[in-house]
Amino acid sequence: MKYLIVSGDSFTDSWFESIYYPDMDCSWPKWPEILAEKLGMELINLGRGGAGNKYIYTELLDTIMGIENKSEIGLIISAWTQSNREDYQVRGKWHRRKVHAHGDIVGWVNTSLRYYTGLQLLCERYNLPYYQFQMIDFYHTYINNFREKEDDGFYHKKYTGDIVQDKNLILNTLNAYDKIDVNTFIGWPITKELGGFAMSDLILGDRLEYPENRIADLDQHPNELGQQKLAEGIYAKINKLSGGNI
Repeated sequence: MKYLIVSGDSFTDSWFESIYYPDMDCSWPKWPEILAEKLGMELINLGRGGAGNKYIYTELLDTIMGIENKSEIGLIISAWTQSNREDYQVRGKWHRRKVHAHGDIVGWVNTSLRYYTGLQLLCERYNLPYYQFQMIDFYHTYINNFREKEDDGFYHKKYTGDIVQDKNLILNTLNAYDKIDVNTFIGWPITKELGGFAMSDLILGDRLEYPENRIADLDQHPNELGQQKLAEGIYAKINKLSGGNI
C-alpha cells in the first residue's frame, strides 16, 4: 500500500480541537482520512492546528526525504494556509504565531510563493505525484484585521498598512508569478479577484449561506459534514486533473 502524505493547518489536522468549544468531541474523520480510504492508500497526516506555510513545507520536505524508496509514495497533497502565519523551532519543537514578528504582508506572500514553488520542484525532482491548493484565505483575513478570538494569544501584530496599495501589490505579484504549474496547483492563482479560489471557500461555501458545513458561527472550521464535503470535493478535483489515474 502506498503513502498519501498530506500537510496543512487546522482544517487538515486529525487531532483538531475547537478553541471555542473545548468540550466538543471533534473526533470525526477529517478529509485526509476519508481521501486515503477512497484512494486505498496509507495516510501520513502532517497537518497541525495553527500551522503556517513554513511548517507545512518543511514537514513535507523532511517526510519525503525520509522515505528512502520514493516509489512507496502514492500522492502528496499540500493544503496551504494564511501567509501571515509564522512558524519557528526551539530545540526541534515547532512553535507558531498568527502573525510574523517582522516584515509585512507583501513579503510574507512572496515567502509563501517560494514554499509553493519549492514543493513543486521537490516533487518534480523525484517524479512524485502531487497536488497543491490554498485551503483557507491567503491574505484577506490579515489585512482586514479579522480577529478569530481576541484573547486566543496568537495575534501579536495588527495590520496597519495601506490596504489598497498592499492588495494591488499582492494581486500584481500573483498575476505575474509564472513559476507555478497550474495543472497541479488547484485553484491557482488562489484569490477570487484573479479567478482563483481557496478550496474551503469553494467547497464549503459562504459561512452565512451554508452554516450546516461549519461547527458554529463562532467556529468556522468544518464539522463532520464539512469534512466529508472537503474530501469529496478534493477527490473530484484531483480525479479530474489526473484523468482518473490517481
